[in-house]
Amino acid sequence: MRGLQALMSGAAGILALAAGAPLRADVVVLGPAKDNTIWEDATGMTANGAGQHLFCGRSGIRGGPPRIRRALIQFDVAGAIPAGSTITAVTVTMNMSKSIAFAQTCTLTRINRDWGEGASDALAEEGDGAQAVPPDATWLHTMYDTAFWPGPGGDFAAAPSASVPVNGVAFYTWGPADGLTADVQAWLDDPASNHGWVLRGNELGLSTSTRWDSREHPEPERRPTLRIEYSAPCEVDYTADGLIDFSDYLEFLVAYDGSSPTADLDKDGDVDLTDYVRFLDLYERGC
Repeated sequence: MRGLQALMSGAAGILALAAGAPLRADVVVLGPAKDNTIWEDATGMTANGAGQHLFCGRSGIRGGPPRIRRALIQFDVAGAIPAGSTITAVTVTMNMSKSIAFAQTCTLTRINRDWGEGASDALAEEGDGAQAVPPDATWLHTMYDTAFWPGPGGDFAAAPSASVPVNGVAFYTWGPADGLTADVQAWLDDPASNHGWVLRGNELGLSTSTRWDSREHPEPERRPTLRIEYSAPCEVDYTADGLIDFSDYLEFLVAYDGSSPTADLDKDGDVDLTDYVRFLDLYERGC
């Protein structure tokens, strides 16, 4: 039998297989694909798509009534991770560069529809925003000034995906959290559903606003990052149990003996010894 010949020729490799090994975990760190801030505004004309900062929470009374601010942020997950991968851990890190608030909680919540980032760029400390320009998201618009949220303030999931206590200027990290992992897995499986997260602070009290550095900040180390741990699809995990072990070898051997296309690991149209060698190589490298 061809499988028996392979077994004999690869005895050293089979001894390694018997112990088993977890699938190799990969890590990618992404910067945002887009970000923006929306201000509570009955006219829907305020944004900061090209600004160096993002805002969340509620402003004080300076220069007018208090206004809620919400930051929108999205990362290109499918462009960086192989389709079919399993997401195992997710964290989001952002730098708070200014605050007028005491200790509070900031949350990340999944956004339900697409939104835009335009060239609006607020002046000075950027806290008042700027005149929105197409295709900016605003309090009323997903994309100024032709597409709208179902209601003012955006369209988000009912529950946050992650939260973190904040108190003062510092870097903060959300996660690892099951909600973030589930979001990123869903976005990888269905890239069209990836609309990112909204960052929200305390929207009930006065003077709870916090300022965060955006993807346009001139110092790259201060920009937001998304860190994803994942396991790429493994063609030698025949039992699909997340381990490469002797049971996978036995499954492969059956396919190999039967010249099944699933054993054609080098994709040359033939099931032969090179496929067996590739099997052992992939195992030793953890896929």
